[in-house]
Amino acid sequence: DKTATAFTGKLREVLVRQRDQEILQGVIEIDGGHFCGKPRHGRIRIKANPKDVAASIQAKLRGEKPPRRKARSRAEARNWARRKLRRIIMVIREQHPIKGLGASKTRIAIGYTENSRVAERVVKEMVKPGSLIMTDENSAYTPLACWYDHKCVEHAKEFSTDDGVNENQAESFFSRLRRAEYGTYHGMRPKYLFDYAQEFAWREDVRRFTEGEKVADLFRRIFSNGLSRWWRGYWQGHHRSGEYAVIS
Repeated sequence: DKTATAFTGKLREVLVRQRDQEILQGVIEIDGGHFCGKPRHGRIRIKANPKDVAASIQAKLRGEKPPRRKARSRAEARNWARRKLRRIIMVIREQHPIKGLGASKTRIAIGYTENSRVAERVVKEMVKPGSLIMTDENSAYTPLACWYDHKCVEHAKEFSTDDGVNENQAESFFSRLRRAEYGTYHGMRPKYLFDYAQEFAWREDVRRFTEGEKVADLFRRIFSNGLSRWWRGYWQGHHRSGEYAVIS
């Protein structure tokens, strides 16, 4: 329905433009998740060629980059192209000071890839120096030890270390966003990915509010936002140009 599409788009715009940007501190969990650009499967099931698999394994053993397998069909070629649409949502969550209450504040960022340059820029903008940061073993977060107390959990071996290092709150954010991607929206696109991610960040932060408090918080943001700049006149051809706040 056109009216519902424009209305929900305007609400997400409010959550993006009026999002909380207070610097996080204390115990922080950070993780990245892949969204958009998912491969589509055609009517014919395509199985991997054993020779291609063997060549890839041998390349990895030699420390080389595995050879890129050539697409064997038009459908496969389209899927290779779809990978260019893949984006990384980085979620940064501050643990509640009272143990057992989960995370209290959530921030998100969108990147083309999850590397040290992107991680360093995002964390420096959103987290107070000296905070305790917990991540997985991804090497993108290793340089953060220069400014923060950085600890990691090796997910290849365990979900949490013996002394409690984990990123369960970051993972829980992705579990709900992923279910929405597949079950509610049946896919997301890069152009409005930040909007959807920010909506779920807001949902997480107000999850302990009463329904009345949630409505009051939303209306406070609406009245602080003014007229819509992205969705006013959408069905007359006025669209937002490009993606929003993607970090390269």
